[in-house]
Amino acid sequence: MMNDIPEPRIDKYGRRIYEPDGAVLKTFLLDRSPVSIIRGPWGSGTSVACCQRIWQHLVEQNRSADGKRRSRWQVARETYPQIETTTLETWLYWFPEKIYGKLYTGTKPYRHEIRVGDIEADIYFRGLAEDNIQQLLSLEPTAWWFNELEPVTLNLFSRAFRRTGRYPPKIEGGSAWSGCIADMNAPPANHWVPIMMGEAPPPEDMRPEDLVQFERPEGWAYYPQPPAMFEVRQGNQIVGYEVNPNAENLRWLEDGYYEKQLAGTTKRDIDANILNKIVPLVEGDPIHIEFNYDLHRSTIPLEPVPGYPIRLGLDFGRNPACVYAQLIGERWRILRERYVRDMGASKFAPIVARDLQEHYPGYEVIAHGDPKGDDKVQTDEKTAYQVFATNKIIVRAAPVKQNNIQTRLDVVDMVLREVDHGVPRLMISSNCTMLINAMNGGYRWPKIKPGVNQDRKPIKDRYSDLADSVQYLLLGGGEGRALIGQSRDMVKTPAQAYKRRSRRRGSAAHG
Repeated sequence: MMNDIPEPRIDKYGRRIYEPDGAVLKTFLLDRSPVSIIRGPWGSGTSVACCQRIWQHLVEQNRSADGKRRSRWQVARETYPQIETTTLETWLYWFPEKIYGKLYTGTKPYRHEIRVGDIEADIYFRGLAEDNIQQLLSLEPTAWWFNELEPVTLNLFSRAFRRTGRYPPKIEGGSAWSGCIADMNAPPANHWVPIMMGEAPPPEDMRPEDLVQFERPEGWAYYPQPPAMFEVRQGNQIVGYEVNPNAENLRWLEDGYYEKQLAGTTKRDIDANILNKIVPLVEGDPIHIEFNYDLHRSTIPLEPVPGYPIRLGLDFGRNPACVYAQLIGERWRILRERYVRDMGASKFAPIVARDLQEHYPGYEVIAHGDPKGDDKVQTDEKTAYQVFATNKIIVRAAPVKQNNIQTRLDVVDMVLREVDHGVPRLMISSNCTMLINAMNGGYRWPKIKPGVNQDRKPIKDRYSDLADSVQYLLLGGGEGRALIGQSRDMVKTPAQAYKRRSRRRGSAAHG
């Protein structure tokens, strides 16, 4: 970062020239999808980018018969004080009244009347908490900008989107583009944006017919920016943070900007607003603190590598789960997840079999599961292993004495900890949203109650089932033997011993 914040260049008309600092910002500026949402850390320039998007659309607008380019935008923030102190301040810095036209603030909503050359545009600034929502949703604008999208519901956003493109009317030339743009910091995992964009699982108690609303509409664009900082670790402890040299908008920030943001900030706020992480909204302490979201999560879906078996990790019970993975030399690649609620092995086994047939035809399959899967249940004389065998999937018990939970956790942490020249031993495909959220804090210890003796075991919920599956996967691949200093070659399904070369926890890699 620079010691002094540079001033934007000025053109011959006295207008500030915007220069985006970052690949995601540049791509967002060029996007013309009907909906485009950009998500970034504090200070990452998303609000300024949205201001510039509006100006670009004003310039690109169709001309009416009289040669004018007319637009009507609605800019929304939760409250009018937020509009006054942040949104308008940013907007007027780039589009001052003396150059672009008068701002009217005598009545609400506020209106900036832009009259420059052939552009005639009215930009309305609204505080959603004070405006009448029904009247607001009867408007007929060209487009919306939702500044700080977090408090906006999916219902409100969708209804606003459906009203765009109404101005100017087609008889007067219509609009070259219409739709919604939005900026935001990372919301919790139960927010509609990460659910819709495949970064978080839907609510556990949601009915199937209600899940349809969270399907990502075709053409909606989403732009997560890089984190502003990385965690610095010693062993499994976070000892500090360092600025990401690839963070966006650094050029326009004062020296030490992000270091200042850390003061008095909670870990959850750091994760969301500086590291740009989607964090599960749950109570309790994360179990796998070795998990690094930026290091262990692939940014793209992982595809199978021919010539290597597909390895399954299975957890049984009434909420069964399965992870599908490959061990390529020394490295684990988790390709896919499957979890269901209130279902026994007799229904779950055919689902896993269909997954294998559809996604991994012709691959050898090696499966390991919960040792309790060989127990009979009261309602059926068959064990889970026998049910899977009838579906041509032979499951072996994961080698762990007495199914000891601490051994299982230690195995996962050991693999997460091992990083060779910046490359982790375990990588999770981006489409494994539930597992990623489990590893990123959803799989957790219960809070310790002062003065109460309690047997501390992981909380059992939808996150724990997939986390358990990973434990059985790694144990079945011989990782438990490595933990106690024995050769992996001793197990029936050997994994190549990890060469203990240099290991380090390397880095995961204005507005």
